[in-house]
Amino acid sequence: MKNIFLCTQHNEPWVLEAQKQYQKKINYFINFDICSAKSKGISREHKELKKEEDSKSILKNIKPGGKIILFDERGKLCLSSNEFAKELISVWESSPDKIYFIVGGAYGVNEKIKKTADKTLSLSYQSFNHHIAQIMAMEQIYRSLNIWKNLPYHN
Repeated sequence: MKNIFLCTQHNEPWVLEAQKQYQKKINYFINFDICSAKSKGISREHKELKKEEDSKSILKNIKPGGKIILFDERGKLCLSSNEFAKELISVWESSPDKIYFIVGGAYGVNEKIKKTADKTLSLSYQSFNHHIAQIMAMEQIYRSLNIWKNLPYHN
């Protein structure tokens, strides 16, 4: 099974370093790749256009037959990491060929991605910058794998 983390491309060194560290940790358990979709330089005044263009870039990387897990502030909020892990474990145990984990850009994702998602999960009631959301999602994926394998990372 291949797990692909889809997000918008950026050049923040601290985010890239954190992604690299979590990718290494997650790859201990599962085949996990990060695919950063090219984001067009569209100004904040045109946020709906930017969301559409970012979503199109993300969608280009999704092949038919995989499961899609979207991280979105309007998704299901799990009140504990164990509950969150159960959501991910149920997908991993269903043995799909591919799982796509999606974190949208600064303005989220379009309705097409939202309707295509097999699961939509929220990371918090609070809103976060998309860079922070990417790292939080990866940490929760890593934590979920440790819970699934009954390892001591999660106290």
